Amino acid sequence: LYTGPRHARRDMNRRTFLGTAATLSGGLRAAPADAKAPTKFQLACMTLPYAPFPLARALEGIKGAGYAFVAWGTTHREGGKDVPVLAKDAAPERAKELAKRCRDAGLEPVMMFSGVYPEAADGLEVHTHRIRQAGAAGVGQVLTFGHTKGGNRKLWVERLRKLGPVAKDNNVLLVVKQHGGETGTGAACAEIAKEVDHPSVKVNYDAGNVLDYLDKDPIPDIQL
Repeated sequence: LYTGPRHARRDMNRRTFLGTAATLSGGLRAAPADAKAPTKFQLACMTLPYAPFPLARALEGIKGAGYAFVAWGTTHREGGKDVPVLAKDAAPERAKELAKRCRDAGLEPVMMFSGVYPEAADGLEVHTHRIRQAGAAGVGQVLTFGHTKGGNRKLWVERLRKLGPVAKDNNVLLVVKQHGGETGTGAACAEIAKEVDHPSVKVNYDAGNVLDYLDKDPIPDIQL
């Protein structure tokens, strides 16, 4: 449908059509081979905002909001009590059952909390078991972070180096996010990951925590 001035209108014959098509196709050239592909983000919703409600309500709400991926929070209100989504000492089979419950609800679980600081007395043992839980469930990432007052960086690096091979064996990424203290910025987390130097230990960038805990602009931080 032509809506321009009548004097500019003309009939389009086969030759005119082909010429126009050639002009348009010439303008839609492929991107240069060295052009960077756009970043693809996986959008998931944690069950954490639904902590005052049962896990079933969390899965229902997240699926109803249009999400296809879910991350497990820490606890949910079940029968008047705060119950862990997955206890730190739960058998890996229990994690597998929980993952099936999510998939049956139309949600793919992609991340879970470690639930313990790496520098904690039982930090190495709990992280090891969490990684095995994630591996059994087919959950790709275990999220960990430090105390807001800071921790023992040397111990962090020592333990993360031990956990890297465990994560690799279970096809899991152990990801570190900002949480104030010594892991307050992306730059700080990146330095730790670089020192650990293992492909299964990465940074999970939390822009909100950089702003919240340190009152810093996360944009320059993520560009470092």
